[in-house]
Amino acid sequence: MPERLSVSDSLADGARRLRTAARMLFPLYLANLGVALFALLPLHVSLYRVTSTRPAAGRLLASWDLEILAELVMDHPTLLAQLQAVFLFVPMAYLILSQALLGGALGALARPRRPRARDFGADALGHFFPLLGLLAWYLVPLALAGAALYLGYSVADGRHWMTRSLALVPGLALWAWADAALDFGRAKLVLDDSAAPLRSLLAGFGVTLKRPLAAMGLHLFLGCLGIAPLALLLLIPSALDAGGPGGVLLAFVGRQVVVFLRVSLRLYSLGAHLGFLGGPAQQELPVEPGREAY
Repeated sequence: MPERLSVSDSLADGARRLRTAARMLFPLYLANLGVALFALLPLHVSLYRVTSTRPAAGRLLASWDLEILAELVMDHPTLLAQLQAVFLFVPMAYLILSQALLGGALGALARPRRPRARDFGADALGHFFPLLGLLAWYLVPLALAGAALYLGYSVADGRHWMTRSLALVPGLALWAWADAALDFGRAKLVLDDSAAPLRSLLAGFGVTLKRPLAAMGLHLFLGCLGIAPLALLLLIPSALDAGGPGGVLLAFVGRQVVVFLRVSLRLYSLGAHLGFLGGPAQQELPVEPGREAY
C-alpha cells in the first residue's frame, strides 16, 4: 500500500515532481502557443485588415468586444465564416491536444526520473483514449451538477439575493466534487496504468469519500491557485491604454506570462494529486547515457 500523504505533504511532493519534470514546461507552453497561433492567426489577420485604421482596434486588442465584432460581421460577411470555423475548430483541437499532453505529463510526473521524449510520447498515446473516455464519463456527474444549479436558480428566481446564492450551493458542491473526482481519477488511471476509465472515475469519487476533507481541501486549494494568474489579465487594458508599440508588446508579454504560469501550476496540481494517491515521489534516477531527454 502506498503511503498516505497529508495535504501539506502532497503539496510538497507536487513541487518535487514538478522540479524533476521541469524540462517539460517550455515544450508544453510552446505547444499551447502553437495551437493558439495556428487556430487564431488567420482570423487576427482578417481583423487587422478591417480594423487597422479604426479606433475599435485598441478595444479588440484588450478583449473580444462582442458589440464591435457584431458590427464588423455585418459590414464584412466573410468574417462570419472565419468566426464559425474558429469556434468549431479551436475546441476540438484543444480537446485532442489537451488529452494527449495530459497523458504524457501525468506519466512523466509519475516517474522517478526526468522525462524522456520517448516516454512522454508513449504515455501520451497510451493514455489518450482512456483519458478521453474518463472525460466522457465525467459528463454524467457534470450534467447532474448543472441540473442542480438550474433547479436551484429556478426555485429561488425573484427572491432575495442571499436566497438565490444559497440555492446554488448544492449544484456548486456537486460540481466541485465531480471535478475533484475527475483529477483524482486521472491520477489513479495513470498510476495503475489502467484502460478502464469508468473504474478510474469511480475510484476518484472513492478517494473523496474516504478522505473528504483532505481530498477536497487539496483540490480546491490547487484550483484557486491555478486561476490566480488570470488576475494579471486585468493589467492588460492598462498597458494598452499607454498606447504605442510598447503597450501592445507589454500586453503580449503579459498574456504569455499568464499562459506559462497556468501551465506550470497545472503540472504542479497534477503532481500533488499523484502524490496524494501514490505516496511521495521516489528519488530521481539518472537518465541513461545516450537517451533522449527534454
